[in-house]
Amino acid sequence: MTEPVDPNTPEQTPAGNLPAESGRSQSVRLRDAQTRAGASLVGDRMDSANQSLRDALRITFRLVQFAMIVLAFLFIFSGFRAIQEGERGISTFFGKPVQTSLEPGFHPAWPYPIGEVITIGTGTREVAINRSFFPWVREGEENKPESGLSTSRKLDPARDGSLITADQNIAHAQWSLNYRRHQPLQYASTIPPELEQEIVHRVAQAAIVQAIAETTIDELLKDAGQDGVASRAKSIAQAELDDIGAGIQIEQLVLVRKFPPVSLLDSFSRVQSAVSIASEARVNARTEADRMLNAVAGQAAPMLVELIDEYERHTELGDEAEATATLAVIDAVLLGQPVEIDGDLFQIEVSGEVAQILSQARQTELAISSGAAEDAFRFKALREQYEANAPLMLTQQWSLAMADFLDKGFVQTFMLPEGSGDMIELRLNPDPDIIKELDIARKRLEAEATARERERLRQIDRYNTDRGVIRGDSVN
Repeated sequence: MTEPVDPNTPEQTPAGNLPAESGRSQSVRLRDAQTRAGASLVGDRMDSANQSLRDALRITFRLVQFAMIVLAFLFIFSGFRAIQEGERGISTFFGKPVQTSLEPGFHPAWPYPIGEVITIGTGTREVAINRSFFPWVREGEENKPESGLSTSRKLDPARDGSLITADQNIAHAQWSLNYRRHQPLQYASTIPPELEQEIVHRVAQAAIVQAIAETTIDELLKDAGQDGVASRAKSIAQAELDDIGAGIQIEQLVLVRKFPPVSLLDSFSRVQSAVSIASEARVNARTEADRMLNAVAGQAAPMLVELIDEYERHTELGDEAEATATLAVIDAVLLGQPVEIDGDLFQIEVSGEVAQILSQARQTELAISSGAAEDAFRFKALREQYEANAPLMLTQQWSLAMADFLDKGFVQTFMLPEGSGDMIELRLNPDPDIIKELDIARKRLEAEATARERERLRQIDRYNTDRGVIRGDSVN
């Protein structure tokens, strides 16, 4: 039997054992077999629970390991980046660029924050500079025509945009700028993306102001090509972007619209119209001059004009030797012969009216020569006939001359009756038809002679050149 234990009685320990703590009261508890059996049952149940807990912890640990492995793979492959068309990539390692121009495609890289792939779009971008140098209009009215702007309102520098030209005139303009990022590393190192268009816009504005300040208002309004003010402004803006290392390439800077102050539009329009008419007249005059020169002498016309001018200068200066030499060169050119001018040998074929005149001159020369030879041969034959039988030869020539005379249109022949006597008085009226024909022929000859004289004077006027000897800056 066991005795009840007084809870107030200190617990006793076996002899020789010291208490765990000096301040703790000692006591002795005795348990019977039933108590030990209950304790054993509780211990078995605790072992099962502990086993289940160990299994659950083991599974959880495996899952955590697997999740960590998956996360590690995801972290490692999170640096891989796909670069689209129209983009370039910059691969970095701890902030230092390792590859600066990755082509479109899938590229491996270190994950952030170890590394990073920065994509830069390289496509063309557009910046419209349509309000900076334009009279103030409401938002969305930038395409308003000049005729729709108020012509009575004065220019307000506080809100109206304008440009000052080299001759201190005011002009308005609208521009369009296209650019692309052609150096991705420079761009990424220099330009904040949120300020990119603002920077390009300000640089283009400054370049336009400088280019216009070097251009007069007439040059600006007449400029119609890419080699003018737009080209200069583009060069200035590109140089500025290159200086700051922006990595931006300007593709186009186009002058979309240009016009003088609105209040002076009518005046400028009248001036431009007059200038346009004068320019057209000059072009037509040059075209007509070229046509006439080409019709006169063909390809040899410019050289002949220069030689004629030179001949006239030598003549006015009294330099007969040089004038004679120049005239010989002119004759050689007209004849199509090779000539040497300033050490160069030229041979140009003459065509046009000059060629026709020369051809007619050759034909006339040949006709005169042939006629003279024929007359000489005929005279020789007549002389031989005269020496052989003079009366017969004179009779024959008289008959031929009389027949030729009677054959003239103005000669009228009358037949007299035989035996009418030596003295015959005839009172005749002229034939009106013959008189009319003679008058028509006379007038026709006079008209032809007048036309020939007029054509001769016109040709002289056409071929007249500016005469005068040039000495320094003066013309005599």
